[in-house]
Amino acid sequence: MSLNFDISAFEKNKVRVLHDTKNSAFVEYFLAKGINIKLEGGSRSGKTFGIAIALCKWVRDNTGYTITIARDTRENLKNSAYATFKTVWTLMGLPTKHFTKNISDIQYNDNLIRFVGVNDDPDKALGAEQDILWGNEWITANRSVSDQMEQRTSYCVIFDYNPSEVSHWLYDLDYSQYWRSLKTTLLDNPYVPEKHKRKILSYEPTAENILANCANKYMWEVYGLGNRAVGEDSIFKDFKLYTDEPTECDWELLGGDFGYTTDPSVLLWVKKKGDELYIRQVFYEHGFLNADIARKIKAEGLENERSIWDSQPPQNVVELRLLDVDAVKAKKGWVFVRLEKMKQFKLFIHVDSLETQDEFRSAKWMKDKEGNYKRNSYGHFIMKEEHPKKDHCLDAIGYALSYFYDMTGL
Repeated sequence: MSLNFDISAFEKNKVRVLHDTKNSAFVEYFLAKGINIKLEGGSRSGKTFGIAIALCKWVRDNTGYTITIARDTRENLKNSAYATFKTVWTLMGLPTKHFTKNISDIQYNDNLIRFVGVNDDPDKALGAEQDILWGNEWITANRSVSDQMEQRTSYCVIFDYNPSEVSHWLYDLDYSQYWRSLKTTLLDNPYVPEKHKRKILSYEPTAENILANCANKYMWEVYGLGNRAVGEDSIFKDFKLYTDEPTECDWELLGGDFGYTTDPSVLLWVKKKGDELYIRQVFYEHGFLNADIARKIKAEGLENERSIWDSQPPQNVVELRLLDVDAVKAKKGWVFVRLEKMKQFKLFIHVDSLETQDEFRSAKWMKDKEGNYKRNSYGHFIMKEEHPKKDHCLDAIGYALSYFYDMTGL
């Protein structure tokens, strides 16, 4: 669980050349205990600088460790963690002969420090083992790659990032007993240059900044306040989680979407109560044949509940009916209309329906290069396509809604 960190408890641990920041004291404390660390926050909050201080002190005071410092590419690494690490290393009076223009590994005090661009050096990133792993600006990291690197790390893992994504696997680590998290902003960094500070503060939507046409709500939320992104192009700005199923609903329907290999087969239970819509996954599975879908529905005791399914391929619904499932085909209609209908409700998603939550957080309207929302020939906004697609649960909910309102004429 995230930790509320009190910097005052570590005031006595100041180094002579560099004063510890909130970030560095946090990293140093949990690094000594071998506990994984996650630093999340706004731009110029001192995350990279703080980690560099803690690791330079570690290399100075300990021997026999292999440390891997990684980012998506070597070029990005060179301009961020490598440059900061060199700055801190120099200020601490450690020998600078180890640093080169092309980024080379460092051997010092019987420690090895490796610099890896994950996309440039996949074999080096995934094949080697280390005692300490620092993933810099790790918001761009693929989870499977990160997992492989983590499982080859014997002592401690450190990640830092700006929370620029609406939904990300890094956020799930907040709930792990094996991780400690710290959120900071530029106000926690006494070393931020005044020019950079002014630029970030200019994003705040104050009357003065709005008049100067430099205010940007998204930029301020993410890079100023360090909050997780909910961009202006997000379709669903808010939804709530629930645990107990609602009673005395106006109506209940099941919505389903077929898939197999790349796309999953999904089934969701949709319940309307007044202006509230409750959504819970029944299943979200890859590799399901129609017989598997029918077997799963019967195991849940839902074969007699009306389920509305994607109409393609057309034989699937027929097969489900032959397998004694009350299934009907959906009228496709416009995606935009289905999404707009959903937005009319206060949305509640079951706490266990993780893939559905992910789709709602990821859903965005498409924009062109100038930042204008794109429309189709009918004037409807177009939903941005993710790769792989993240609209299976949304489609299934839309089928259930469309069926009810088509049947009632409401």
